[in-house]
Amino acid sequence: MHLFNISSASILRTLCWGAVLLGVVAGTHTTAQPAWSVLERNTSTALTTPLSNASAASAIPPSDVLLTTRATWKYWDNGTDLGTAWRASSYTDTVWLSGPAPLGYGNPVSTTVGFGPSANNKYITTYFRNVFTVTAPSAYESYMLHLLRDDGAVVYLNGTEVMRSNMPAGNIGYTTQAVTGTGGSGESHFFPRFVTASLVLTGLNTVAVEVHQASISSSDIGFDLELIGNKLLPLQPRAAPGNTRFAIIGDFGSQARPELDVSRVIKSWNPDFVTTVGDNTYCIFFDPGLDPYDDCVGLYYHDWMQPYTGQHGAGAADENRFWPSMGNHDWDSKLISYTTFFSLPHNERYYDLVRGPVHFFMLDSDPREPDGVTATSVQGQWLQQKLAASTATWKLVYMHHPPYTSSGARSNNTWMQWPFKQWGASAVFAGHDHAYERFDIGGTPYFVNGAGGMYTYTFKITPELGSLVRYNADFGAMLVGHLAIR
Repeated sequence: MHLFNISSASILRTLCWGAVLLGVVAGTHTTAQPAWSVLERNTSTALTTPLSNASAASAIPPSDVLLTTRATWKYWDNGTDLGTAWRASSYTDTVWLSGPAPLGYGNPVSTTVGFGPSANNKYITTYFRNVFTVTAPSAYESYMLHLLRDDGAVVYLNGTEVMRSNMPAGNIGYTTQAVTGTGGSGESHFFPRFVTASLVLTGLNTVAVEVHQASISSSDIGFDLELIGNKLLPLQPRAAPGNTRFAIIGDFGSQARPELDVSRVIKSWNPDFVTTVGDNTYCIFFDPGLDPYDDCVGLYYHDWMQPYTGQHGAGAADENRFWPSMGNHDWDSKLISYTTFFSLPHNERYYDLVRGPVHFFMLDSDPREPDGVTATSVQGQWLQQKLAASTATWKLVYMHHPPYTSSGARSNNTWMQWPFKQWGASAVFAGHDHAYERFDIGGTPYFVNGAGGMYTYTFKITPELGSLVRYNADFGAMLVGHLAIR
């Protein structure tokens, strides 16, 4: 006998962490036939009483903002080379000027800093300092910096370098120029980096930042910073032997605060593995120097990856536990980047895998797919044959472009309206539209799960036929579980 629960934590960021029941369909069944139980949740209030056998996700403690954006910073902008002494907590900065962030010139700023007497020979480096207090560092499992920098910057915590962004390797001096100029959306983007927890001291801590221009004639400079303390997470127990639990995320690789928050909720679920419905990265919009997958995906999800060769952690200890699908922005980020970072079966653009009683079919729904994206294409025939041969209890089809959507930004992607039910699929999962939605299409559940970290979309005034639940007020992921009842 089987129970298959889908808990759609449709949002997991805001100031309140918890759950509230939005609706349930299909019920929890105890018949000999497999059944769906769907529980949608947001974070407005805590759901204290689990519904039937579908247990609520544990509320996770909020992150603390230790240094907020638009904080007041001390700054030194008179063209003097301060060497390295200014990085230390003991350095005296009483004569420095101060003002609220963002600080800079040439861009919209709250505080204008100087660049020297010549617009054609501007100061390369401007220095910034601030302090924050932590009474109990052991309450936090990690810290995350979000840095706005135009053009490049190096960040020090209590005298130790903790982040280098758009700056060359090696020693950094007053005349060291940033690697490239920053423009477009990169000028307003906050670049993230985890900070080693042991560097944070009990009591007063000092953050020192040097911002560097890419050239002496650069037209602008910009700086702001946020420091977040991530509290220790209460982890749910890992699924018992014979059971399977996994997370689903989509449209998430934004490097923004929502991606961090959703990744922490998923970590608190302690799933067996993580799956995605595409648009794993948006890094190409922010800075050409970023690694599109390590800096937008590996930074947050390396604990589930193997092999993992990035710079943000050790990766999974035993086997790969991160299984992505391709999206349009994965194609935009170049296929070679995707297939180099991930190690996936088949041709890596689309593939299948079996975990316990669940058979996953990861499709590539982008029209750039060489094997086609219609039901009669090479890819379509591959899926039909794979579904027919599968003996799994649950057959889940993933793709990026949703066959059905009530998004106010887009329409149904009719080329992906394949006969999934007739071919034997149990459910269909997609992303692309940045919201959460659940459909019943001829008795088959279809999900749109695109609120993993990028900005959310509006919905049409009149939803598409078959739409049962819609949510776009925040960000989130889905927790899916197979429970074997004996």
